[in-house]
Amino acid sequence: MLLFVNFSTYSEDVRSGPIDLYLLIDTRSSLSSHYSEALSWIRSAVFEEILQKGDSVTVIGAGESVQILSESAYIGPESSQGLEKLLQSIRLQGTHGDLAGAIRVAKRKDTAKSNPRALAVALMITGTDNRETVSNGEQTKDLEALLKYSKVEDFPGWKLIIIGLNVDGKIKAAAAEYQAFLNTLEQKAP
Repeated sequence: MLLFVNFSTYSEDVRSGPIDLYLLIDTRSSLSSHYSEALSWIRSAVFEEILQKGDSVTVIGAGESVQILSESAYIGPESSQGLEKLLQSIRLQGTHGDLAGAIRVAKRKDTAKSNPRALAVALMITGTDNRETVSNGEQTKDLEALLKYSKVEDFPGWKLIIIGLNVDGKIKAAAAEYQAFLNTLEQKAP
């Protein structure tokens, strides 16, 4: 499954189909001291190694409110220059970020996309210098449920969370298909 392999293995020479990339940026000030490092990683690992012509990129800001900052088709390096400028212009401020809301927006957009066969990948960039305390247990449970299919990669001062979007139905279908296969094996056994 995508979530449990190194994200960089999905480089240009490995995949043949398009991806829909949802880049979720935690706009709280907790990321500000390491944001340039995170942008450098995005530039090298995502813009230079992962994205291919035909992919789509949606940038979502998760601050006090959730905002779709950009939706674009990736057409090549010139696309990444515009995306880099956009990411550099994001103001990191405040202590509250609606991370769960950003994931929900990405899930909704992925559900409504015109090419349902495209692989959807959500990457959340968030700071680890988080002095905010979560007082609402319901929000914490909501975020945990949305991160059910995710993998966290820690970097000094920030983290990358790779989130599987809308995979519940695919996992159930795969489990049903596997069970049907096991049933055919049992029927063939002497």
